[in-house]
Amino acid sequence: MGRGTYHEDPVGGAGNVNRNRRRSHRWQVSVISAAVLMVVMGSIMGGLVLVSRNPSRPGQMTSLFVRPASGTASNILSTEQVITVGQTTVRLVSVVPSASQTVIELVIEDPFIAPGSPPTFIPPRGRNLLLEGFATTEVQRSASASEPGRQRHVMDLAPFSEPGGKAVLEIPYLIRRNPETRRQEQVQGPWRFEFDRILPLVAAFEKRFVVDKALELDGVTVALTSVHLSDSETVVEYRIESSPDTFLIETGVSWLEYDGNTYKGQGKGPGSTSPSDRPHVVAFPALPRDVREFKISVPPPLVARPNAAELTLELPSRSGGGTYALDQVVQVGSALFRFTSLTVLGGQFELLYEPANEAASWLALVEGPPPWEDAIDDLGNTYEQNYFTLSGSRAEGKKLVFLASETLRFSGSLAPAASQLTLRFSRMGFFGSQLFEFTVEVPE
Repeated sequence: MGRGTYHEDPVGGAGNVNRNRRRSHRWQVSVISAAVLMVVMGSIMGGLVLVSRNPSRPGQMTSLFVRPASGTASNILSTEQVITVGQTTVRLVSVVPSASQTVIELVIEDPFIAPGSPPTFIPPRGRNLLLEGFATTEVQRSASASEPGRQRHVMDLAPFSEPGGKAVLEIPYLIRRNPETRRQEQVQGPWRFEFDRILPLVAAFEKRFVVDKALELDGVTVALTSVHLSDSETVVEYRIESSPDTFLIETGVSWLEYDGNTYKGQGKGPGSTSPSDRPHVVAFPALPRDVREFKISVPPPLVARPNAAELTLELPSRSGGGTYALDQVVQVGSALFRFTSLTVLGGQFELLYEPANEAASWLALVEGPPPWEDAIDDLGNTYEQNYFTLSGSRAEGKKLVFLASETLRFSGSLAPAASQLTLRFSRMGFFGSQLFEFTVEVPE
């Protein structure tokens, strides 16, 4: 079964399509069934790093996941706890507990820290995050933002296992990305923090209601089904549906707009990021208890529809493995694609292409359900596509994504004497040109 990844171009600019419009974030996608692709938000982000989407503005990090309603949740620390080991200082800034989660804010200070994404220090979890006094040791969500010498980190942990006694958060070591060598290295601690397990004595706020709204654009339907408001978060559920002969690749998560602010959501729970087989469950910051209306925007997925195409490339002379320049433009309808390189690997090879005109920036050559696309050389040898990587770009200030480049990987050793390669595609991928936008009215 084929697999693929999708991410936004980190540098901006591909082909001839408006090089000055690019922004960067990153996603991964893997085929999980014949007709469904799932966005894999790994750490995040080896594939997708869920750090602040605007790392140049670290002051906004506290609103990324949790914005407690006034008077309903508060920091139980009377003062910051600060521990320095070597040249690395970790500050425990706040602990905000509730019945459903515990929100921790840490600040790491180190001369190596530089602004941008991915963060210099990988958010602690697993073996380098030891927790005591919590219901589980799972990190539910996390986010980071950096400025020179300082990295801010917010994470959602499980609620306290019970009130009273002490909770412990210990970081035995940190993992730092060295900007000079680009390698990961351990920074030894430990940084150990203890604090009282205190639950605020406030009445919990919770409101659930059904939403029955749906929009259909270009053969794709997004149906908003329910909303759950609480003091800790806003959870929205929706479905994305299309016809049986298509499959979808998501290009991002949804957005919530309220009172002039825009918040990016994060998938929550099983099925939160699969395009069509299960409901999407997406979490946003908590809204005020008296909220009456807010807006939800869902980015259109890349839709792969049956649409056969056949392309022929002239192959350069080759002497073993390595990367060879192509610079060949091929046409599919009104779209022009420029194939820029051929990389010969052991037992497989890759082709890289990018859009060469505006029409091509909204299309992609993607694989779909069986039979898989294949390639055939002028000697009659056939090769099966087994992987692809889509890189997307975003217009400045916009939430819509379009193609920057794609890498196609084929299994099999490319015949040294082959001089032509014909690629066969049964589907074309179409990037949506309009957001699915909903206004949600909150009932009394």
